[in-house]
Amino acid sequence: MSDLNLESELFEKIVWTLIRRPQLNRLEFQRPVQVAKAETEKKGASVQVQLVQLVQMIGRDEHNNKIEFAVKHTPGGDCPEEGDELHVSWEIMTQGSHPVPYFSLQDIGTWSNWELVLRIGLKVLWKSVKMNMWHCKYLQSPPGTKTMDKRRSGALANYAWGAAIYAYLMRSTWPEVESFVPRMGLAHVVEVRLNHFEQRVVCTPIPEPLAKLEGPRYQFRFTVARAKELRTTEGDVTQRLQNVDASWQSLDFEWALGKLSGADLEIAKTRIHCDHCWLQWNSPIGYGGPPSCERMKDKDGNETNRCRECFLKGIPCSWTREDHLGGPGHLTKIPGRTGQGSRDLSGEFHNLLMKSLVTQPEQKNATETVPIPDPEFMKTSEMNQGTRGEPGGLEIEEVAVGGWMRGHWK
Repeated sequence: MSDLNLESELFEKIVWTLIRRPQLNRLEFQRPVQVAKAETEKKGASVQVQLVQLVQMIGRDEHNNKIEFAVKHTPGGDCPEEGDELHVSWEIMTQGSHPVPYFSLQDIGTWSNWELVLRIGLKVLWKSVKMNMWHCKYLQSPPGTKTMDKRRSGALANYAWGAAIYAYLMRSTWPEVESFVPRMGLAHVVEVRLNHFEQRVVCTPIPEPLAKLEGPRYQFRFTVARAKELRTTEGDVTQRLQNVDASWQSLDFEWALGKLSGADLEIAKTRIHCDHCWLQWNSPIGYGGPPSCERMKDKDGNETNRCRECFLKGIPCSWTREDHLGGPGHLTKIPGRTGQGSRDLSGEFHNLLMKSLVTQPEQKNATETVPIPDPEFMKTSEMNQGTRGEPGGLEIEEVAVGGWMRGHWK
C-alpha cells in the first residue's frame, strides 16, 4: 500500500495544524476544535462517563479499527464537561524527552526508536461552559505491561501506539515493519506561520515527510548495556545494578550480615523478586499489585533468566542488594511499603531506577488542571498560493490559531 493510498483510504480528512516552537525544541500538532460529548457505560453497580471526543478519533488503522484516545471523567472532577469547547494538541520534542510524556514507558527499552515515543506529549485546553473560563492540562497514559503481542518482548501497547502516532504525525513510515505496531497512514498537516512584518497568518500544506524514520530494530544487548551503566554515587559509595541479565535469582545476602538482625535479616533473605518487580511493588511511586515475577520459558520450554514482566517490557532482570535499591536510610530498616513497619524507598539511585526500568513518574504539577488566560483563538482561511490542487495538497476552509501558539502563553 503506497503512502498516497494510506493517506486517502485510512483517514477522514482531519487537518492537523502544525506550529513550530524552536525556542522549546517542540512541534505542536493541534486538532480542529471539538465539543466534548459524553457517553455512559455501566459496569456492575458503577456508571462511568467517558468523554469519547476529548481527543477524538484520529483515523482508522489498516484493519478499519477506530483509533481514539479518551479520558474517563469523574463528575465534579477537573476534566472537561459535556458541551465544553476542546482544543487538543500532540506535542513532539525535536530533541530529548517531553517534560510530560504521554506514553508511560520506562526510559530504557529494547527497540531502537523507544526514545522517540518518549518525545510525545498530549495537551488539552478547554473552555468551561458553566464557568466561562479556560483551563489546561497534560495527559499521561496508565502505566503497566498491557501488550500488543504477548509473544514479543517489548511489544507494550504504550510503545506500539506511540511509535504509530509518531510516524503518523511526522508523515512518514517505519521502514522495518513490526506486526504489532499499528499502521495509521499519514496525517493531513498544515503549517501555520505568523508573518510579523505583514501581520498575517500563512497556512501551508505539508506534502513531504517531516522526518526520515529508521528502524525499529530489536536491540536487547544494547538494553542490557544501558542497564549496566546506571549508577549514582553517595559519599564514597557507588551504587549500580548488580547481576544484570545474570542467572535467575542470583541474590547475595552477605551485605545484610552485621547490618541487620532478627526479623529484619530474615525478611531480607526471603526476597525472590528481581529488581524491577521488587521496586514496582515496594516503591511508593510504583503501580499496581504485587507482580508475580514469574520465570519465563522460551519457545522450546527451557527456563530463561527473565521474568514475564521484564520480558514484556523488553528489559533484563537484575538482582541488586536491597540497601542500594532502597535509598539512604537502608541501615535502619528494610525498605518496603509504608504501613508494614518499614520505611518508604527514596534516594537518587532509587529514583533513577524507577524512571529507567519501571515507568515515567507522574508529573502532578502538569497533569493537574490549571486556569489560563483566554488564548484568543482566531479563524483564518489564508492559504499559501501555489499549493491548492497540487498532489498531497489540501483544501483548507478554516484553521484555528490561538494566541498561546504564538508564544503569548506557555
